[in-house]
Amino acid sequence: MDQPFWTLSDQGLFEAPGLVALVFHNAYPEGKQGGIELIQHGERVLSCGDVRLDTTPGQWDAQPSVGERTVAAPAVSVPLNFADAGLAYTVRVRPEGQSLRISIDLAAPLPADLEGRAGFNLEIYPGAYIGKTFELGGAPHAGL
Repeated sequence: MDQPFWTLSDQGLFEAPGLVALVFHNAYPEGKQGGIELIQHGERVLSCGDVRLDTTPGQWDAQPSVGERTVAAPAVSVPLNFADAGLAYTVRVRPEGQSLRISIDLAAPLPADLEGRAGFNLEIYPGAYIGKTFELGGAPHAGL
């Protein structure tokens, strides 16, 4: 039988060859890091995986209150709450083949004043990509 691509460690980390995914392991109450993070070959390449209340969140924007992480193979879940905005939700991460499925489950319908504004935010950490060239599959394009 083949080994699964992702495994869930004793520390609640998702691990795969050359990859580690963290689910709310870090809290930065004065910044925009943490939430869901991806470390590739020792370098953080994705961070800030969480719900934000504005389409272009800033470093000092409101942060949700983070509840207790639940690690129950094969998934990790974390309840969160923006009390002042009336928004409570749970982030769930589980492996699905070679991917990780991230689900955001709202406790109640999205408040009307957050429609078109609130959303899931996941940022590519630019330091890992400065000065590098990438090809994202498919045939090369003429003229490139």
